[in-house]
Amino acid sequence: MIDKFILVVDDDPLLRKILARMLKDLGQHKVLIAIDGFAAMDLVTKHGNDIGFILSDLKMPGMDGVEFFRHLAELETQIPLAIMTGTDSRLVESIVELTIRRGLNYKGTLTKPVSQYALASLLQTQITVTTVSEKATVTNISRTAVSEITVAMLGKAIIRDEIECYLQPQIDAKTLDVIGFEALARWHHPELGLIMPDRFITVAENNFLIDELTFQIFRKGLESFRKIKSKLDYATISFNLSSNSLNNTELPEILSDLLYENKIQFSEVVIEITESKLSLDFVNSLDVMTRLSLKGFNLSIDDFGTGFSSLEQLQKFPFTELKIDRVFTQNLDISPTSQLLVESSVRLAQKMGLKVVAEGVETEQQISQLRSMGCDILQGFYFSKALDSKQIEIWLNNRKNTTSLDISQTLST
Repeated sequence: MIDKFILVVDDDPLLRKILARMLKDLGQHKVLIAIDGFAAMDLVTKHGNDIGFILSDLKMPGMDGVEFFRHLAELETQIPLAIMTGTDSRLVESIVELTIRRGLNYKGTLTKPVSQYALASLLQTQITVTTVSEKATVTNISRTAVSEITVAMLGKAIIRDEIECYLQPQIDAKTLDVIGFEALARWHHPELGLIMPDRFITVAENNFLIDELTFQIFRKGLESFRKIKSKLDYATISFNLSSNSLNNTELPEILSDLLYENKIQFSEVVIEITESKLSLDFVNSLDVMTRLSLKGFNLSIDDFGTGFSSLEQLQKFPFTELKIDRVFTQNLDISPTSQLLVESSVRLAQKMGLKVVAEGVETEQQISQLRSMGCDILQGFYFSKALDSKQIEIWLNNRKNTTSLDISQTLST
């Protein structure tokens, strides 16, 4: 067996006890125990040269497994490492990919409940893993303002709380019930009037204002959602997340705190990320997204099909939802190619266990086609444009007077 210590990192006291007994039965008497990543890092710092193997859980309070692995990578340690988990296999695949890319000495994964045979096989077998050494190229970000929107103007708008959160309803394709909302930024400028996000998001991204803007939209969106979700049997709220924000490794904790403040469940929140921008900093993106998924957030690949690496992103990132871009939805009734692409995307998502959202829905024919294809959720002007917090409550109250059955019959005539 291993002459040095084996470090077991897990928050479950019963599992730690069982693993210690298994290791003892296997002749491994030198065992260190940690209840989370913080305690594990203390032990690695203290006993680093004397630790011969690490067995770590992923989902732990305090410091989770992904963050622990990141800190190990920063130490440039080559201690053999294995994952113990009962987490969804697709998420585990993403975390394994991240672990390897960080240059850690990954040896394998044990599925909980851990058997003594699997544990013995893991410790006795030397698994060769090719380490991928990739450094994302950092490009200089242009600070050029878009159109007449300047950095100073946007900075003042954020300070003055001029950026509002509008909500656009999302509809269950089968029942035609309201089951969600997408949070969208709108800027009410005192002189220029209502400014749409395509005119200021790029300014925020290029001038390091995007995180504060994102947090404001999250706060306001969650407040609105908390007020209206009681009117529905079940609903989610989706937020767009800039790929620039995926460089912030504290993001999962910040967003989690916002949910706790508003008493919103993690399962009620969807984080949408545009697929065409995910490769800008692969390692940090994978780090943040796996940790968001571990905490229970749903992850959506937005504008699917508009980039060049859609399938690669689906393979490497732990998405739970696929969002078809409006470019394809709006051409459904006139373009056979769009029909084929949407149909193929829906089938692919279904086989991967992902929900499918179609945005840009504007006609009854599009709705009929999307429903027949098996699309799960519909979003677009046919149902409603994005509305502010007061308007969305009025819209929901008015909709109560028109049942889903009435709407369904209208679509079928």
